Order: sequence, then structure tokens, then C-alpha cells
Amino acid sequence: MAIDLYTSSHERKYLNSTERQVFKDACLNYRNREHRAFGLMLVHTGCRMSEALNILKSDIDIDNQSVTIETLKRRKRGVIRSIPIPKEYMRSLDDVFDLRSTKDRNKPLWDFTRTTGWRIIDKIMKSANLSGAKACAKGVRHSFAITCVNHKIPLNMIAKWMGHADMATTAIYADAVGEEEINLIARLWNDS
Repeated sequence: MAIDLYTSSHERKYLNSTERQVFKDACLNYRNREHRAFGLMLVHTGCRMSEALNILKSDIDIDNQSVTIETLKRRKRGVIRSIPIPKEYMRSLDDVFDLRSTKDRNKPLWDFTRTTGWRIIDKIMKSANLSGAKACAKGVRHSFAITCVNHKIPLNMIAKWMGHADMATTAIYADAVGEEEINLIARLWNDS
């Protein structure tokens, strides 16, 4: 199935870089620590909401500063990917979930349903004054990939982090209007 970055009415399905930062700031200011950590997991990894809800305490590798995620969109189980996460986010996860403790190592970090997850992300989006097709967990996922493309991260690495089986799926994110495209056309504007 191909990824479509726009609705049939031409509305963006992804957060641009400014909106992504606004969403991240809203997560950082969100009152519930577990919900804040949940929103930031989507921001920092680009994982699907259902994948985030399956992350176990034992999937967080403090020493390697990464999270291991099982890709759930594939037909077979057991497709695992490891995604680096920022140090400050790792410290936050440790504060919230006491990652070094051996207690509950094989339980999911978040013990709520996808419906509750959608409600949490919706509340954070509303607190950030974000709305429309982009204001959802998938909009955060798409923005992760587009941000990676804009920072010149190789497509094969983005595909790995996103859990894509086909590089052609990942390449769609290169079609989003980003900083590089604006800089390229700015050369034309400056010559005109």
C-alpha cells in the first residue's frame, strides 16, 4: 500500500518542521508524565502507535541509548528494529518507568488501549493548536520520516527506523516539500 501525504482535498497529512516542534513542546508541557513520554516516543522514533503500545521496559537499552521495536505492519511476527533515542528522552523514560529496575521488565510501558492512545495524542494536538488531517499519530510518524529526509539521513536508514519492507515506500517521503526543496528553488528566485 502506497503512502499518501495529502488528502483528496489537498490537505497535508504530516506535521511540517514548525508544527512538529510545537507538538514536541506540547508533549514536554503535558501534565501526565506517562502520556508525555508516549507522545515523545512517537516524535523520537516515528513508530506506529500500536508499536509504541507494545514496547516493553526490557526493550529500552539504556547503554546503547536505543529502543527496540517490533514491526507490526508486516505479515510475519518477529521483525525487530532498533532506533536510537536522545539522551534527555532516555533520562525522562528512566524517571517515569525506573528502567534499571528488574520489576515488570516484560510488561508494556503503557498499559492503555489504542483508543486511549488516540485520545492522548488528540489532547496533545489540541493543546498545541494543531488540527486537520495532520493532527494525529500518523502525522507525527510521517513528520519523523520527512525530518530525517530533510536532515539528509540515507533512505535505507530511514526505511530501517520506520520498519518499511520496501525502500520505495520510504522514498515517498522525499517528495514532501522541505527545507532542501525550498533552498533549491530559492536559487531560481534569486536569479530572477
